[in-house]
Amino acid sequence: MTAKEYLNQYKVLTWDIERIEREIRDINESIDSISVSYDGMPHGSGISKKTESLAVNLATLESDKRKRISKAWDKREEIVKTIAAVESPSLSKLLYDRYIEFMTWEKIAEDIAGSEYWKRDTCSEFWARTEMHSRALEAVEKIINP
Repeated sequence: MTAKEYLNQYKVLTWDIERIEREIRDINESIDSISVSYDGMPHGSGISKKTESLAVNLATLESDKRKRISKAWDKREEIVKTIAAVESPSLSKLLYDRYIEFMTWEKIAEDIAGSEYWKRDTCSEFWARTEMHSRALEAVEKIINP
């Protein structure tokens, strides 16, 4: 596994959680949209099969979401420890901002330029995205594949 693949694992897990949250929202909207008919005619009691099926799917998704959140936090913690092991504070900050905070390269460059670890007044987005990122990935590679 490359350093970039390793670091992206947390992001992939968060995307999966977001997908499940969208499915949960869709099911809740479907349940809310099921209308009750009051036409005065006698009907069977209980909930409809559609509502029952949606409720079962909702419970399954909620359980799956909790499991995936736990897995994502475990992976996040592991990646944060790896990032903290990078010797260069500016590279470590770049990695944390990109792979934990999911910041844009533009924002990362701004933060690096304002960092106490950076010796210059500015940091271009291009420099952060290419040179610094390459160096940071090399540092992680040495940690995860000694």
